Amino acid sequence: PHFIFGEVIEIFSCKRCGMGRTYPAPSITLDFYEDNDKYDFLFVGKEKLYKSFASSLLEMLSSNDRAQGKNLLDVGCGGGFLVQAANQMGYQASGIEANADMVRWAGERGIPVEQGDIKQMLSKPDRYDVIVLSAILEHLSDPSSILSDCKKLLTSGGVVLVSQASYDGLLPRFFPWGWYGWQPQEHYWHFTPTSFSKLAETCGFR
Repeated sequence: PHFIFGEVIEIFSCKRCGMGRTYPAPSITLDFYEDNDKYDFLFVGKEKLYKSFASSLLEMLSSNDRAQGKNLLDVGCGGGFLVQAANQMGYQASGIEANADMVRWAGERGIPVEQGDIKQMLSKPDRYDVIVLSAILEHLSDPSSILSDCKKLLTSGGVVLVSQASYDGLLPRFFPWGWYGWQPQEHYWHFTPTSFSKLAETCGFR
């Protein structure tokens, strides 16, 4: 609604794949994430919540024993909470993040986070058993590009762990303007499990 976003914003859903698209598309650039104080507070001000969420994500992967020595990369890692939790579980974990303040904040706490994006990782010899994309794909105009890059960075048998809001739940259907997941001024795309699976398959994933 106009009274919330200052303009009329619509979400279109593809009848073939089920993916949602924001119209008009967001106008933000990478600078928004590099310089946004609100973005910084989202991680730092809710540290306890994000640490709990990071641990629950990692529990979906494997037991602590199977984590030992495996390389993990968290893309768009924010404050590095998942990186920290993964290292405590036995992974060799690191993160990459666009926001310089977040990188500095993580560094002060001994969390290995590098500033940049996944493209720069392709020129390095490192390969990963696990790559994490948590609440990342909806912010990108071309999410298939980052998925394809992740595939190139995986070891044989490696996995990409994706955490995404799904717009086919009850709240987005019946109270759409009250659902946190739309954020149409930042999110290009909107997913369901089915539509994401179709996207992943086009990038060569199972």
